[in-house]
Amino acid sequence: MFLHHRHHTRRAAAVTAAILTAALNSAFAPADEPAAALVLVAFSNRTGGSDIVDGNYSAAQRALERQRSSAALDLGGLETNRCVVYTMQRHLSAARSACDEAVKEVQREELTSILPTHSRRQDDTSLAVVYSNRAVVRWLSADGEEALKDLARARALAPQAPFVLRNVVALARRQRATAPAAAGVTLARVQP
Repeated sequence: MFLHHRHHTRRAAAVTAAILTAALNSAFAPADEPAAALVLVAFSNRTGGSDIVDGNYSAAQRALERQRSSAALDLGGLETNRCVVYTMQRHLSAARSACDEAVKEVQREELTSILPTHSRRQDDTSLAVVYSNRAVVRWLSADGEEALKDLARARALAPQAPFVLRNVVALARRQRATAPAAAGVTLARVQP
């Protein structure tokens, strides 16, 4: 299932973010885990974006590798798409590195922005995207504590963004599903 989110940033007049849910869940969710739809956001109008939307992650990876060797203006968008591609290919170590780079680049782009204050909301949404993506990758890498921190950052930046809200619900469900069995145990009085 793909949802589309219209997003305007300083880097492009209109960015469509494809939210990848079904493929991510089928790739990573164990059969006995409750349905908790984690979502990743990729920029469909950035390098590799159309291939990501089509589910052709190998082609997206090749396009992103070619772009790496040229001077790219939108490193945050490229690293965001690279994070999604590596995650969908189950290369979680590479995905973590790409997600870290995406956060760093989007923060840098935000700090160097010369746009008026009214564009701050769009910048916050861009930063929420990279934090939310990194939260998913960290969760899939069994780093739940850091995943929850990143998701809290994303929620503070874009509290009503659909991808953030979906990941909040999904990670809460997954956290309950993986909680130790003793956490749900109630004590009963035993008669001697």
